[in-house]
Amino acid sequence: MYQQLSAQYAIEAIDEFLEELEAIVTKVEQDRDHQTAGDRLQRWKFRTVEGIKTKFGAEEAAKFESDNITSVTHFNDRVGDRVREAKRYKSRLTALKEEVVAHPEFALSQPGYSPQAVSQELVSPINPSCVFIIHGHDQANALKLRDLLVERWSLDPKILSAKPWEGRTLIEKFEEEAQEAAFAVALITPDDAVLTAEGESFQGRPNVIFELGWFCGKISRKKVTILLKHGTALHSDSDGIGLILFHESVEEAYLDLERDLRAAGVI
Repeated sequence: MYQQLSAQYAIEAIDEFLEELEAIVTKVEQDRDHQTAGDRLQRWKFRTVEGIKTKFGAEEAAKFESDNITSVTHFNDRVGDRVREAKRYKSRLTALKEEVVAHPEFALSQPGYSPQAVSQELVSPINPSCVFIIHGHDQANALKLRDLLVERWSLDPKILSAKPWEGRTLIEKFEEEAQEAAFAVALITPDDAVLTAEGESFQGRPNVIFELGWFCGKISRKKVTILLKHGTALHSDSDGIGLILFHESVEEAYLDLERDLRAAGVI
């Protein structure tokens, strides 16, 4: 049983890496921005290497990290270079997935990947009805979201600022409180003005982006949803995460949010 759980967990992880990679390819083919695509591929590779290290061990991760799969640069086709690079990454991961399917013991046999660790990683959250609300300066909509989760779906929302410090540092407080959550909603609002060569734009607070990424890694992107207020610029790294737009109040988006909560098995 542990062997089957380990293999299943590893395959699901590889599928998430491949899904994110596919989103990068789609984005570069649409935008034709090879520089941004190159940056995103580098960050994707870093996250993927860390994921492989967790699921298969340091040796397998080192092989993937050191494998130079970048081909000769075509100066007249930089976008094509990025797409070809992504396809080679896809080929490596697909081969790894096929290895796990053919030999389920492969994931289980890696250093640090014990049956106990597998069973702990696959265990249900402490509170399956707990929804963590990530937010910035828009306290009013954060409270509206809290009330919506309670009154409409009888869930148990958690807002970090409402919890006592109990002598903890900020990161300790966040990690301890976040452990309980089965789902996270990132309320991203136009809090910070950013001036670039293209002009001024508004984006969410850094803490919101950090916590969003933490939850994607902890409970998977399938259990994280972004509520994006109209007029807010979204970081390109957030592609592939469920996104719901609203104009003034989060209450406008309750039907879409209900769909995501139901798909994640929270309601």
